[in-house]
Amino acid sequence: RAAQESRGLGDVYKRQANRFDFQLMLRNRADTQVAMPTLELTLTDIENQVIARRIIAPTEWPEQPTILGPQAVWSLRLELLLDMPPTQIVTGYQAELFYP
Repeated sequence: RAAQESRGLGDVYKRQANRFDFQLMLRNRADTQVAMPTLELTLTDIENQVIARRIIAPTEWPEQPTILGPQAVWSLRLELLLDMPPTQIVTGYQAELFYP
């Protein structure tokens, strides 16, 4: 049940050629605390083809909380450095939260 109670909203911003900021807001809609989920982030091009995919565990986040309290909201900001050609353009993303 806890996996269904954590929700996230996010955005990806290009900073430089291969540098991106990813911002995510997690919200626990449950009346009980839940463990922090793992994030799967997929970046896509204009044809919705995968450019990069990363699995990022909470232990890799800049701040490393282990618990998201009842009805809590928490913000995450990650800086991503991607090895991709300069002609490659990121136009979309998908962020999935899960418990491994």
